[in-house]
Amino acid sequence: MGSGHLTLWTRAGLALVAAESIAHAAGGLQFFPRLISIPERGEVTGYVLVVGADRFSFIPPQGWQLKYNANQRAIVLTPPDYAASLTVRILPADPAMATDSPAEAIEQKLLKRFPGAKVVDTQPCCLSGMEGLAFDLERTTSQGTVLATRVCCIPFPGGQVEFCLATTPGKLKESDVSLNVLMTSFEIEAANAGQEPPPLALK
Repeated sequence: MGSGHLTLWTRAGLALVAAESIAHAAGGLQFFPRLISIPERGEVTGYVLVVGADRFSFIPPQGWQLKYNANQRAIVLTPPDYAASLTVRILPADPAMATDSPAEAIEQKLLKRFPGAKVVDTQPCCLSGMEGLAFDLERTTSQGTVLATRVCCIPFPGGQVEFCLATTPGKLKESDVSLNVLMTSFEIEAANAGQEPPPLALK
C-alpha cells in the first residue's frame, strides 16, 4: 500500500476521532486531533484541547498511546511497553503559586496527594514561555514496588497545567526524555494571555 493510501486512512481516522470529540464540546470543552507537517518526520498527529476560551495544543511522544478523560479533563499517555504513565491536566489556578514559598506549599499538597512519598528533588521548569516548578517524588506501593513520580506545575493566566509522569526509578530518565518532547511541543493560547503570572522562585 502506498503512502498516499496511508495518508487517506490517517485522515479518515482523524475525521472519526474529531467527530467523536463533539460529545466533549458541552461547557466549552473540546478535544480533537489535527495533522501537523514536520520536515524531519512528515505528517504527524497533534491534538488540541479547548477549555472555555483557552486553547492548548501539543504533539504526543512518538509511539505513545493517548486516551482522553473528558470528565477529569485529563489526557493520559503511555509508551508502547506500558512502563510509564504520563497524565496532563488543566486545573484551576493554585493559590499556592502566589505564596512567598510556592515550592514548599505545593510540596505539602503533593505529600498529601501521594501518602508515604518523599520529595527527592525540586527544580524550575518552563512551558510555552511560562515558568513553573517540577517535583520528583519516590514512594513504595502496597505491593512493594518503588515508583518514581515527576510532577510539573506551570501556571498560566486563568489556571494551571500539570504534567504527572509515573514510572520506576530505572525508567525515569528514559521517560523524562518523552516528557520533555511533549512539553516542548505544548503551546498555550490563553484568553487573557496578555497577563503574565509572576516568576516563580525556589525557596
